[in-house]
Amino acid sequence: MKKPDEPTLDYSMDSQEMLQDSQTKHDIFVEKESDFIEIAPYLAPPFATQWQSHITDAKNVKTDEDFLADQEVMTQDLNKLVADGCDTIQTVYFYVEHTFNGDKAILHKFGRHLYDESRKSPLSVRDLLRKVATVASDGQFKPQLMTKGLTQAVIDKLEPQASAIETKFNERDKYMSSRLELTQNRVLSYNQVWADMVSVCDAAKLVYKNNYAMAQQFLLYDGRTQSPPEKTE
Repeated sequence: MKKPDEPTLDYSMDSQEMLQDSQTKHDIFVEKESDFIEIAPYLAPPFATQWQSHITDAKNVKTDEDFLADQEVMTQDLNKLVADGCDTIQTVYFYVEHTFNGDKAILHKFGRHLYDESRKSPLSVRDLLRKVATVASDGQFKPQLMTKGLTQAVIDKLEPQASAIETKFNERDKYMSSRLELTQNRVLSYNQVWADMVSVCDAAKLVYKNNYAMAQQFLLYDGRTQSPPEKTE
């Protein structure tokens, strides 16, 4: 089965400029609507209202720049959670080392050998937090650790921090996976506005075939084959 084609923009000019141009032409069209109706009845109401709705919707679609900015905020939040989790793990390791005189076998049970590599990955930090929480709560180690100063409050932070990292990671991952759909919807929305504008501008060639000034106001510029009309004093 053939894969669906990726939607692409039907024009080459900047999209924000296209939306502004469409808004300008829409407003002129509304004022001159009666000029078009007889020659192009498909532009009769509610065409203008629908065109405006398409413009408004397109302006409200999240741009890729805004999408990436939101993603960066999520990444920063995730990194903060990971850093906080690492701080808690290091606190526990401090007490483990001092309680058991750096016993490598015990440190191994607490995952100390995993720490340097784990801190490079949010999900690895999540897993290490849970491992440390389990071992630190074990009756074999907990009483001695608390005698040396490890508090229940520190132990109680480990699992919630792991859950917070997991939640934020999944939130960001889901958001990132929506980028293609958002891009597709944005392209389709922009193309609809472009199509509305093309319909009017094509009709204007006939409606204003004997009116140079009005024809110029509906001149379509897409950045490929035409140049914008020169301004006159």
